[in-house]
Amino acid sequence: MVFRPLVVFADVIPLFGTLLGAGIGALRGPRRGGAVARHHRRDAWIFFRPLLGIALLVLSPAASPRS
Repeated sequence: MVFRPLVVFADVIPLFGTLLGAGIGALRGPRRGGAVARHHRRDAWIFFRPLLGIALLVLSPAASPRS
């Protein structure tokens, strides 16, 4: 949503808008995929090792950096 105005502005020349949109998506994809993987690991820990998983769940927000 933050970069969408840039893509719309670059869309005045259709090729530029398409390339900029693809570039922004390529840069944002790994970050979003990392967040999804982190949630899957959390759920697996809670399922297979409940005591350790719940401890990690409680402690993980304190250890994660804010961006």
